[in-house]
Amino acid sequence: MSAKVLIVEDAASVRMTLERMLEQAGIPKDRISSVDSGETALKVFAEVSPTIVFLDIELGTLSDASTDSAARKVRDISGGAAAEWDGVKVARRMLQTNPFLKIVVATGLTRDHPKVRAMIQVGVFEVIEKPLRLARIQQVLKLIEDEEQGIIP
Repeated sequence: MSAKVLIVEDAASVRMTLERMLEQAGIPKDRISSVDSGETALKVFAEVSPTIVFLDIELGTLSDASTDSAARKVRDISGGAAAEWDGVKVARRMLQTNPFLKIVVATGLTRDHPKVRAMIQVGVFEVIEKPLRLARIQQVLKLIEDEEQGIIP
């Protein structure tokens, strides 16, 4: 699989675990980027153009007071307003930019949680439960690969 993957997860241990699992599933380390906030995710998304995003639902905030270049780029993308960049808003923004993007939501929340339902309505590809399992990551990657090849499961 020649995917480029972006991991958006605020918990460092989960980010590292997911990176390791993706490598075990055959994604080369140099094709995996990871960030810890929605603000940084939008910046890296614009720079890297990933084909798959693993996205947590609850992420940090974008501060109008921030003056670093990453925040300026995000303000440009977001129309200049300060915003709470939770996973729903990040997913919506990414899918507006690339409707073919495969977003996989990794969450500890149940499928009937309002935020999970909102992610599904936005159009994410799949929702997987934490704790993460290698077999489930491999299954989702296979689903993505099959869809890209036109194989309907």
